[in-house]
Amino acid sequence: MADAPGHDLQSWLPYWEIWKSCSQRPSDCRRAYWDGMLEIFKSLAGQPHTAPDPMAVAAISRIRKQWLEELQGSDNWNAGANSLRLYRGITDGSAIAMRKALRSGVGRARQFWPVSYSIDRSAALGFASKGHISGLVYALNVPLSSVLLSDLTGYFRDGNSHKEMEIIVWHQQPVSIGMDDIVKLNVPARKPLLGSKAVKEDWLRETARLEEEERSEALDAGETRD
Repeated sequence: MADAPGHDLQSWLPYWEIWKSCSQRPSDCRRAYWDGMLEIFKSLAGQPHTAPDPMAVAAISRIRKQWLEELQGSDNWNAGANSLRLYRGITDGSAIAMRKALRSGVGRARQFWPVSYSIDRSAALGFASKGHISGLVYALNVPLSSVLLSDLTGYFRDGNSHKEMEIIVWHQQPVSIGMDDIVKLNVPARKPLLGSKAVKEDWLRETARLEEEERSEALDAGETRD
């Protein structure tokens, strides 16, 4: 990990680690921390919340001020618009749903929930390539006040995570994604190194299922794809 940000965040890290390891609320004993992280996010966003860990909230609130100052010094900061340019890569089912919504002309709204972005366009493109099928990347200009967490150094992630430059945002208003927000509509998936035969078969089965789902959605919309 990178050097610590300068504050004692040990009371907060367990919540974050469980949050990042689960794509949805876990069913085992970790769910208390997962739910606790959501309440911390709600508290930071000024939303109604239920008794988050006061020490964890205090720790993250202190360092958040430093994060926001750092973001104002980045190339992505637009002082005139008081907004920050962020990128989000999505994969598989989320990418299929987004492309379907874009075809309909409605876009897909995200609201009242912590959303992960990157301040780095390349990082978002890299993430979008990690699914079974083509991913998607979009970009938004968000107000600085909506940023709950900024991990430009990778302190909260392992390995090459510093390259992700992750930003957690809580949108205060509904957000509709349109074609003008799309950085790349189809990011080719990179086949990962697979281990056992069973793992390969599972991966291929899921890839085929998603490809068929995307194909069906396109046909329903009157499109053809090579």
